[in-house]
Amino acid sequence: ASYVRECFAKGGMPEDFSAEGVKSMEELAAFLATAAMVADGGRSAGLFTRKQGEGKFIIKATLFDASEISREIFAGMHSAVLMSGTLVGKKALVDLLGIDGARVQCLEEAAYKSAFSPKRNPMAICTAASSRMRERAEGGSTEMMARIIAEAARGCLPNSAAVFYPSYDYMATVIKKLVLPEFLHEPEVRCSTGKAGEKKLRLERGVGGAPVMFHAVIGGSFSEGVDFKKNPFKLIMVAGFPHPKSGGPHAAYESYLGWKFK
Repeated sequence: ASYVRECFAKGGMPEDFSAEGVKSMEELAAFLATAAMVADGGRSAGLFTRKQGEGKFIIKATLFDASEISREIFAGMHSAVLMSGTLVGKKALVDLLGIDGARVQCLEEAAYKSAFSPKRNPMAICTAASSRMRERAEGGSTEMMARIIAEAARGCLPNSAAVFYPSYDYMATVIKKLVLPEFLHEPEVRCSTGKAGEKKLRLERGVGGAPVMFHAVIGGSFSEGVDFKKNPFKLIMVAGFPHPKSGGPHAAYESYLGWKFK
């Protein structure tokens, strides 16, 4: 990939070979490098197939161990600062990144204390409902989630509320079951990155003067780094957490972690 990039920079490649072509070559080189690790008997990567229509399939190379790349990067550094105010278990992060333990200093396992009073920001955890795929299939869990959201939202009237879901599909399913006419419902739209600013302004200005229930997705356009003026939401709900889908790659990754860290 480096050779192709250098040739392209020097103008030695054909005119129809674009920057996208260079990127494709880099991706191919990364795939072949990972595949070579698997072929040599390495356990830190895997090859998986996925069917794509009749007679077609995709081969995907997955690297389980970030330290295969990060170990050499950190070893070549004079120094580095890694910090997180929320991540507990930082020793595990050091192990996952393959950092030499002898170089680690000031390993602080505690999280930063919140500056907000717990009396002003009470948190409730409800175990009566779940967003797990298995329980959705069994029936009843989606209706239960909708009832819990409605009950909590009515408790914050006449103020507005926001709900964050694990996925767009689950959000749409719960909204269909939600009986809450007291609110104007504003769902986040899939692939609406370009219109996220418009949605934000609409919510800040108020929608028709009535309390609003904003439905968004964890990992979507409004998950992180968004500050709403005038604090329109007095209640934030998290309707389940996004878990990776079970399958061959996930099971193989769990198996690798169990083998590496015993």
